[in-house]
Amino acid sequence: TPSGFDCSGLVQYVYSHFGINLGRTTYTQQYAGTKISVASAQAGDLYFWGSYGSAYHVAIALGGGQYVMAPAPGQNVMTGSVSSYTPSFAVRVLGSKFPIDIKQFKQRQPAGWRCLLLPGYN
Repeated sequence: TPSGFDCSGLVQYVYSHFGINLGRTTYTQQYAGTKISVASAQAGDLYFWGSYGSAYHVAIALGGGQYVMAPAPGQNVMTGSVSSYTPSFAVRVLGSKFPIDIKQFKQRQPAGWRCLLLPGYN
């Protein structure tokens, strides 16, 4: 819920608002589309950290090397850059192009979006 997310929970929540049903965990989300390079990622693609098959973190690409993620327990949902925290690979999810850019996201980010680490989930 918007009151607390882990990284994969945020991804599931956002994609569900666009009618796309992804799995709940980082493990299942890495198989939700076609694996692509980080350099090929576009807005709506997913970035993953860790090796394919055992990813431990996920974020949503916003385009231009920017992404949105739920970083750590107690922190707000935030944006980041592949130049400062580089993903290992990306996945293109069918039908996942979002009409979001980094400036719009920063202006509209709900203040109540908090990150929550749930035991057993990545």
